[in-house]
Amino acid sequence: MMSIGTLLAYTLVAESILIIRYSDDVKAINQVKNESEEMQTINQYPITRQNIYRQIFSGRRMTPFPNQLSSIVSNYLIGTLTLLLVILDIQLVFLEDLLFKAKVGPLVGVGITTLIIIAAAICLTRQPTIPESRSFEVPWVPLVPFLSVWVNVYLMFKLSVQTWIRFAVWMIIGLK
Repeated sequence: MMSIGTLLAYTLVAESILIIRYSDDVKAINQVKNESEEMQTINQYPITRQNIYRQIFSGRRMTPFPNQLSSIVSNYLIGTLTLLLVILDIQLVFLEDLLFKAKVGPLVGVGITTLIIIAAAICLTRQPTIPESRSFEVPWVPLVPFLSVWVNVYLMFKLSVQTWIRFAVWMIIGLK
């Protein structure tokens, strides 16, 4: 049961690192740029469908620093990537036998999911981050946190049903 709590905690930490790295921390940006002319162009992009698509798929960054638009886009990409990683883990756990037998259907499903994950991860890496050093940093963001989420969720899916039942009972007791 201890492993469930540990895996959940590590997953939450990895997700938090991603969200913080791509947030629009205005105080930190102001410290870096001291309200320069470049700072005034950061918030000029309203949140419209066209700007959201441009922010996601543009080959170049719209601004060098995070703003409200890039923060919203990054949060949606992080959520989408997490959901896709859970779907990939479900495929890997429940189709394990078919994957080892090299059945075409499951291999295609896992391959398509993996390609979508790679495309979304590339879009996320194109989003601006604050260049300021933080008190706690992780190398190779977003790769390391997403690998952590992927492995942790995979290990959680491999736990027995009895372990999950015990975990749920202790959570219910803890909430009372």
